[in-house]
Amino acid sequence: MKKTLMKKYAELIVRSGIALKKGQSVMIKANVDQEAFVAMVMDECYKAGAKHVHVHWLSEACHRVEVKKGKLSALKEVLPMEEGEQRWLTDDLPCLIWIDSDNPDASKGLDAKKMAEIRVAHYKKNAPFIEARSNRYQWCIAGAPSKAWAKKVFPEESPARAIEKLWEAILLTSRAIDGNGIENWKEHDRILKT
Repeated sequence: MKKTLMKKYAELIVRSGIALKKGQSVMIKANVDQEAFVAMVMDECYKAGAKHVHVHWLSEACHRVEVKKGKLSALKEVLPMEEGEQRWLTDDLPCLIWIDSDNPDASKGLDAKKMAEIRVAHYKKNAPFIEARSNRYQWCIAGAPSKAWAKKVFPEESPARAIEKLWEAILLTSRAIDGNGIENWKEHDRILKT
């Protein structure tokens, strides 16, 4: 995918997706396989006047090890840094960008009951923070292809071509394939209002 088109997509995410205002902070959640694209999004955040841009890295490989090897009782604990992050998200209300590149089969073979128990335990502990910021902050979920996701969607293609085709599909769906995503969304909004 052309770097200029990816940068325009990053700009769309920041300027229209979260509609970042000067002085706001941003939390970006992304898989570790998206480092180059996350750097583009961070750059756009700072160009738009972001105060802080924090990246919360996710790893499907590490998650698999944690669920398979970690003791349930320990995994259900909310550690101080998670509580601190929840407090910051609630007090500062940063904009949230989730760059989704998940492998559709990432949880295959993992104990679904164990994962559900972990999620419930963490939600119970974090619920006061989550509820306090509910509907009070800007957020955007944006796709970015990973090799596993691309091969799942385009299994007949080489890994490189599958990623290219998935980028094209994401940009087309996001109205950003022509590099004019911001203007395309403005026009879409105008049409919806008529």
